[in-house]
Amino acid sequence: MTKLIEEIFSSFSTVIKGLAGGIKDAFGNLIYVDPAATDPTFSPVVLFLFTMLGLGLATGILYKIFGLIKRRG
Repeated sequence: MTKLIEEIFSSFSTVIKGLAGGIKDAFGNLIYVDPAATDPTFSPVVLFLFTMLGLGLATGILYKIFGLIKRRG
């Protein structure tokens, strides 16, 4: 019975390690064009998300500034 329990837990740890490695590789490939390169560059998806985040932040700041000006005037 102990051999069976040991086998179950060793298989479980192997599966978890493989799953964690797969998720790490997937995010690495999503963020970088070639994660194994010496000088990795961002993928177009990440550049698009950074650009949209920046535009949204700039729009929010301008909206807040114009709201403050409108309240004072």
